Amino acid sequence: MGTDVTRRKTILVVEDEPLLRLAAVSDIEDAGMIALAAPDGSQALAILASQASIDFLFTDIDMPGAVDGMELTRSVHRRYPAIKVILVSGLLSTPQIFSGTPVPFYAKPYDMAHILHHMQLS
Repeated sequence: MGTDVTRRKTILVVEDEPLLRLAAVSDIEDAGMIALAAPDGSQALAILASQASIDFLFTDIDMPGAVDGMELTRSVHRRYPAIKVILVSGLLSTPQIFSGTPVPFYAKPYDMAHILHHMQLS
């Protein structure tokens, strides 16, 4: 008889707007998941390199710096194929298509309850 311990999902939130990042982290934690946060793609890559148990990358597309959300997503698909990605943007209506890999996209303002439901089911 084994122990049935369900591991809580870990979500990496990447958002350059501090209030949006804080709100997403709070909603994720309220839903019973673990939230990590990064203000940009470069810091997100550093977290990904040091954290083995990330289940989802929840990232804004439009961010300052060398690594925007699209480049971050490409990098995650190459280096960490098991991590699921959700893209959000207030500027784009539809992001570029990633060859062979469907990526859920939500336009801002998004319905966080719908996104959390997607994370919990995946």
